[in-house]
This record gives sequence, structure tokens and C-alpha cells, in this order.
Amino acid sequence: MIEFLEAVAEVFAGETFGEFGEGVFAGEMPDSPDRCLAIIPQSGASQPPLRSRRFDIFFREVDRQSAAEAATQIHETLVGENVQGKFNVIPGFTGRVTADAEPGIAGIDTQNRVVYQLQYTLLSS
Repeated sequence: MIEFLEAVAEVFAGETFGEFGEGVFAGEMPDSPDRCLAIIPQSGASQPPLRSRRFDIFFREVDRQSAAEAATQIHETLVGENVQGKFNVIPGFTGRVTADAEPGIAGIDTQNRVVYQLQYTLLSS
């Protein structure tokens, strides 16, 4: 599963969210930096090995407006108008990404940073 999470992380690594291991993480969300994105398997979700892979993306940011804009950008990258119907959004994994829920605020952490949660499934063909 970690290979898949890292592949999703690589979709977002770069100028906007930071490099893998610095601003983009797979498997966990560290205490720092303040602005980061983490791809984590959905807790309690069954993970059929070949048919579908369920994952959450958590995005954390100090500024609420910036967090909302980033959550929208993340969502558009995976399931937006430009990628609908594509089966290669996540490099190395063939399948269509679907949103399990709309992006929403998961809460405010102990350091007063807003955390968004986005839920997706990769449906393999």
C-alpha cells in the first residue's frame, strides 16, 4: 500500500505543495511543517488488493482561506473537469479516481492550523 500512497504523493510534489518528504508525505502527517499534505489509507476501509484503493488526503495550513483554495486544487487535480474519464491520473496505477466525499474541514489542530480531509477511491479497471 505504501507504494501506492507514494505514487499519489508524487502527483502533488513540486512547487505548489513542496517536495516529497518536505511538504508532501505518504502514510503519516508530521507535526511540521505548518503547510503540508499527507496521503493516508482510509482507516477501517477494506482494501481489496486489485479492484480499488481507498485513501484520504489531509491538507494542513495556518490560513483558512489558503487551506480552502488548496483543498479545491487537490480535488480538481484528482477528479476535476480536466481529468474526468482519465485512467492514468496516478502514475503507475491504472484506474479512475472517484471522490468519496466533497473536501471538508476535518478540524483545527492543537497548533491552531486548519486541516482539510479529502476522500478518494482509485477504481481499477
